[in-house]
Amino acid sequence: MSSDIEAPVDFTTGPNPVAVAVADLNGDGTPDIVSANATGASVSVLLNNSNNLSGISAATLSKQDFVVDANPSNVIIGDFNEDGKQDLAVVYQTNSWVTILTNTTPAGGALSFAAPVSYPCSGNANAIATGDLDKDGRRDLVIANFGMNTVFLVWPRSRPSAAARRSASVKY
Repeated sequence: MSSDIEAPVDFTTGPNPVAVAVADLNGDGTPDIVSANATGASVSVLLNNSNNLSGISAATLSKQDFVVDANPSNVIIGDFNEDGKQDLAVVYQTNSWVTILTNTTPAGGALSFAAPVSYPCSGNANAIATGDLDKDGRRDLVIANFGMNTVFLVWPRSRPSAAARRSASVKY
């Protein structure tokens, strides 16, 4: 019996990747891969340098690591500051904040992010999602707090002091 699935290919990340996300981070029209590295205090970006005709291989991905706080547990991608570039949001199971890495990549330039900015939230954050919860046209963050029976909502704006935060209990 034949399969339509090709053999897997391994790509090197930072130590102990625990979460991945995919989006075009450098504006070249090809999706890139991001991993949150649990013991590396980093996120790894695997830039996709393929031309979409030859396929993706180890030779077509180049790795860049970006420093975040210790023990990241999840990462998502979204345009959180509404500048048309995809930013990163990272949560930590052992810390009480979410970190935003704002994409500062110039058109046609090398991938870059501004210094990380952290927003306080509840501890034990192990999952994060994004959506426009309040229908204001901006992405909001929803963070699940492991062992606390809560989700935490963050409305990131231009700086941490402007972030509104709310916690909601989860009934089950």
